[in-house]
Amino acid sequence: MVYRNLGSYPQAAQLLGEAVQDRERIPGGELDLADSLYELSAIDSDTGKADLGVARLRRALAIRTRLLGPDDPAVADVLEVLASHVGYNIPVPEAEDANRRALEIRRRHAAVGDLRLVGSIAGLADLYSLTARYGESDALFREAMALRGRSPDDAHCEPGDEVLLSDLATLRWREGYYAEAERINDGAIACAQKTLGPDHPTVWDLMIIRIRAWCEQGRYADAEALARESLLRRTAAHTDRSPVVDNAQFHLAHVLYERGKLVEAEALERAALTRREHAWTRMHDSVAASAKALGDTQLASGDARAAEADYREALEIWPQVMGADHPYVAEAMRGLADALRAQNRLVEARPLVERALELQRRRLRPLHPAIAATLVLRGALADAPAAAEPSLREALAIWRAALGRDHPYTARAESLLGECLLRQREPAEALPLLRHGVEVLRARLGDDHEDTRSARRRLEVAEPPPL
Repeated sequence: MVYRNLGSYPQAAQLLGEAVQDRERIPGGELDLADSLYELSAIDSDTGKADLGVARLRRALAIRTRLLGPDDPAVADVLEVLASHVGYNIPVPEAEDANRRALEIRRRHAAVGDLRLVGSIAGLADLYSLTARYGESDALFREAMALRGRSPDDAHCEPGDEVLLSDLATLRWREGYYAEAERINDGAIACAQKTLGPDHPTVWDLMIIRIRAWCEQGRYADAEALARESLLRRTAAHTDRSPVVDNAQFHLAHVLYERGKLVEAEALERAALTRREHAWTRMHDSVAASAKALGDTQLASGDARAAEADYREALEIWPQVMGADHPYVAEAMRGLADALRAQNRLVEARPLVERALELQRRRLRPLHPAIAATLVLRGALADAPAAAEPSLREALAIWRAALGRDHPYTARAESLLGECLLRQREPAEALPLLRHGVEVLRARLGDDHEDTRSARRRLEVAEPPPL
């Protein structure tokens, strides 16, 4: 356990494996065996052996339930870890049932200030966050923070606070509150550095939100440097099969995609997808996420047919794993519609965009940034500039509110709306939008990025360069 807490996972796995083998041979030592199985299962998850980890957990659960009874806190320990495998080997309904059973046990046994009760509440909150039940998740996180006696801005940290804060930051990120997510996640990183040490693997595991937040701020160079360092650190700290390594590849690929470095981004996406399929098999949330991201990269590279296949793959997986109306499904629908648009299959694309937008408006808050991306595509699919204008205006308003005027997404929307207005012979409003779009994209992405070139071409229609 010391090795595991230090992040030395191979040494921990070896010793815990020996403990399991020894305890198998000790008569009457089933509870000790269950302890070793329970601890070793966590190492299995760290090293990409989820199937084996779940099998050990189920065995530990059976032993503890039989010998201690179904209401013992030790049973709750196993239920919580089983639930954390949601989307891997545990379906969402089974994970929710396990979380609820664990929380019921904790509530019956917990003393005032019991950190295990806080952990149970946060575990169910994190599951609701993952499955887009954001209101329920937020209520549980508030309860957990109140029981913990802290706010997200407290500088004081105790062991375990980094997990609570990180999960809360992830919820805020999924809700589209990027600045708040970054602030809370920075607190999680600070807690991990104080309680675990500055170079502990967990510190680097918590960098994901910071990387994505810097992307949302348009700080792509900083995000790339941090993502590359994260991949190096995680590769050094974890075994080759660890899912943590594929997560690092996935998030670095996202930064490179945003920067227009598509060849390297695609290579990393494929590497992450291969790892995820090997670790989790095909029916898994992360496999769908990689397929969708690979589709984004291929579409940006001009291969719409390959992108279409990837989006369809994500659309086959996500409804089965996360539910048919999860916001992730809407993202895959939007991607597929964009790939069809690139192939001039507009009749097929338009209904997909409308379905994606309806789903997002039902499951997300009204000003969620993901809605803006779908609105932009809806505008691109409109059959006339006047029909496209309302969608583009709404998208621009959302991105300005969420990301600011100088973010590349906002600049893209300005450029597209400017083109739309120019086609309707409204140059007075169009020209400032077109100029500012080029200015921001050039500063944030560089002259060679395709988005910059596209925006410059739109401006040149209104203001041809001098001969």
